[in-house]
Amino acid sequence: AALAVIGLIICSIGGYMFAKKVGENDAMMTFRYKLERKIDMRYLLISVGIAVFVYMFIGVVLNIDFFIGPVKYLGILLCRAERSINEGIKVPFVDRLLAMLICLIIEVPLIIKGTRDGFTEKMQNLELGEADELAKEAERAEAERKFNK
Repeated sequence: AALAVIGLIICSIGGYMFAKKVGENDAMMTFRYKLERKIDMRYLLISVGIAVFVYMFIGVVLNIDFFIGPVKYLGILLCRAERSINEGIKVPFVDRLLAMLICLIIEVPLIIKGTRDGFTEKMQNLELGEADELAKEAERAEAERKFNK
């Protein structure tokens, strides 16, 4: 069960960090092309879609022990037959799928939060940078005007 918790924590942190980067990239594009200052839902859907695909591939197709800890152990919990985890049983596909969905219920909100956090953080930094540049430009123009008098 410890493997399940470790796997879930690593996948969750990884998903959050990945989504944060996606949000930052979205902010860069929004800022560069002077678009409306709000998150582009396509980026959010892409990051959630990638997470679902990765979970499907690792959890249901490859069934790798470590990363799939949560899916494997949740799958065993979902099994209807009485078996212990240490018996090395094959978890039925449907149970693995259900376990993966349970993991995604935990993962998807973290991905959405990560994307939003990355976007707002980067956008604030970019807007502060833009305000600083405008202030410096105004100072330069003022100094130039005084110098020309």
